[in-house]
Amino acid sequence: MIINKVTTDLKTFRSYGPGAKDKAKILAIVLGEMENLARRQGGRTITDDEANAVIKRHLRHAGITLQMNPGDPTGALVVDLLSKYHVDSVMGDEEMRERILSSSLNTPKDVLKFLNGFGPAVDMARAKTVVRTIFGQ
Repeated sequence: MIINKVTTDLKTFRSYGPGAKDKAKILAIVLGEMENLARRQGGRTITDDEANAVIKRHLRHAGITLQMNPGDPTGALVVDLLSKYHVDSVMGDEEMRERILSSSLNTPKDVLKFLNGFGPAVDMARAKTVVRTIFGQ
């Protein structure tokens, strides 16, 4: 999940010390916004779609900043840093169902391995729910 990757990288940047201070600040802001979103929604874990929306918003603001001030180092750092977490499109439940049913896989474990091969385009928490629904478990 995107939020887990951001959390792990934030811990890593904080351990690097002063050299990674700006990267840690940016990730802390993004992670804080994701956690606030989860809190507003009753404390549940946010999906990759929701985390992706937060990252897109920060990327959009950084892009606007760079258009107005092309030499802005913070805007460039935000774009460079957050681009690795951004996913253009996350596979929806219907598309997952279609891919599962069109595959010749018969066990939930094999199907989850198959879906995991799509990388960040698949929210594995949602994939597990879809697989349970299809296999009746």
